[in-house]
Amino acid sequence: MIVVFLWIEGASPRLAKAQKLLEESILAQGLRPVRFPAGRKLCLFGDVLALGRKEAGSPAFVWCNSDVILTKNPFDVPDPSQVYGFRRQETPGGQLGYGVDMYYIPVAVWDRDLCLDVPALYLGTSYVDRWISRAMQQSGKYEDLTGYIDHPSHPKSGPANDSANSYYRENFRSYNRWAKRRSLEKIDSPPYLLPGLGHVWGVRDAIQRWRAERNRVQAAFSPQPPKQVHPMNLKPQPFFIVGASRSGTTMFRLMLTAHPKLSIPQEAWFLGRIVSTLDRSRQVDASAMEFIRGEIVNDALWGGLQTPETVDRILKPVVGQTLDRVIDAIFRGCGKGIQPGVRWGEKSPRHSYIISELLEVFPRASFVHMLRDGRDACASMAARGWYEGSFRRICEHWASCVESARSAARCGPSRYIEVHFEDLVTRPDEELTRVSKFLGVETDARMFDHSRQAKEEIPDAGGEIHKKLLRPLDAREIGKWKSSLTLWQEAIFLAVAGKVACDVGYADGHRPGARALLPLVQIHVAIQKALRELKVRVLASRIFRNGFLS
Repeated sequence: MIVVFLWIEGASPRLAKAQKLLEESILAQGLRPVRFPAGRKLCLFGDVLALGRKEAGSPAFVWCNSDVILTKNPFDVPDPSQVYGFRRQETPGGQLGYGVDMYYIPVAVWDRDLCLDVPALYLGTSYVDRWISRAMQQSGKYEDLTGYIDHPSHPKSGPANDSANSYYRENFRSYNRWAKRRSLEKIDSPPYLLPGLGHVWGVRDAIQRWRAERNRVQAAFSPQPPKQVHPMNLKPQPFFIVGASRSGTTMFRLMLTAHPKLSIPQEAWFLGRIVSTLDRSRQVDASAMEFIRGEIVNDALWGGLQTPETVDRILKPVVGQTLDRVIDAIFRGCGKGIQPGVRWGEKSPRHSYIISELLEVFPRASFVHMLRDGRDACASMAARGWYEGSFRRICEHWASCVESARSAARCGPSRYIEVHFEDLVTRPDEELTRVSKFLGVETDARMFDHSRQAKEEIPDAGGEIHKKLLRPLDAREIGKWKSSLTLWQEAIFLAVAGKVACDVGYADGHRPGARALLPLVQIHVAIQKALRELKVRVLASRIFRNGFLS
């Protein structure tokens, strides 16, 4: 059982002493202290909690402030399945300490709810304690407790009101954005600082209320037509289908692109190279536009569909625009074109690895994560000889791709959804209705005939890789690994990707023989990994010895 806390290197003598006292009190309770190393700059609360989740060796973990001490084991709570906030004991002055300085968080609650929508709150200033408390109060799984911690370093503590601090203002904004997503009451505007006058409470709120009332009265007596927003002022809001290869992403793309309000062109491999290479915060100048043009024209899939003249015609009007608008113009103008009012998407398994880059370019993007039993997906890749026939490398690819795609879950349930291949094949009505609602469209009957769409959209629909797209949905595609994987291959999957498979709901069904081989396979995989690292070191030493690198 662990307690995670912020450990500030080079802290002041007072804080350094407080950190040491905290660590001693954690050890005195028979718990393991976990330090989150930090410098002078403040750290995000979500990063500290993520470390606690990673290090948790039990069904729960505890976070606490760096300047408290434990007087009681925080794992001794009435109900281990809910979240508890621990307030300080009463100070010698008789005042109850302000705020919550320690949380008991079950791992299941973190994985199911909290980690999906983590606001950017900095430790060391206000509003940090309100997020978890309000989120769990909304679900009825939260309670405040006292008597577990003491706060000897601050006998008269109170709320931090330093609104001149940029972290304070950022926490205020981040919390209110999170509260708006959860339909919770927002915090009133913080006070602001006037030179020589200190904090002025309520003045900004009073002015805003007066302006709102004035605008309401003016609108009542002189109604104006609704303001029209020019399409160029609307931020693009695409969606991305991500997930490991051979997980049904192409079939799923055909289902969605059949909808008249959705359009998903061919896989745009050039997109990853563009967002990873160009400065995403600046406007696209002529030289960057030339780079984009070359990537599209030379792309393995899009290059054969677009002529250089077509690409030039699309890119010329958007020179000097931001990268999101340039990419939006590319997807709307290339190929058959996408009409206004139609939402475009993109499907490329390899883009599972650039979730952060895509979110920087498209902050309002949504993600649909296609999942399939890793054993079926890996068996399909192995049958096609991928990764030079190395089943271990195939399993590593599947696990890393799934983990990378799941990082989009931080966008929250309104912009991230998981679709299981098995559910889509056996219950297409339910799954397509659920996904259509997520994308903001009504379900269309044409979405259920992906084979007809394949003939129009996939140039090599009859080829080896996509030949099954011409057939109706077939539940026999589920569980085919049982007849195609050997016990040794299944044991390799367990050793390399078993934990990830368990995390996404594919923990059952392994054959006893594979589990019996697991210890031997783990040794085999460890030896292969060591040999691979040795090979890399030998190659690097040869390069340096031969003078290829300086």
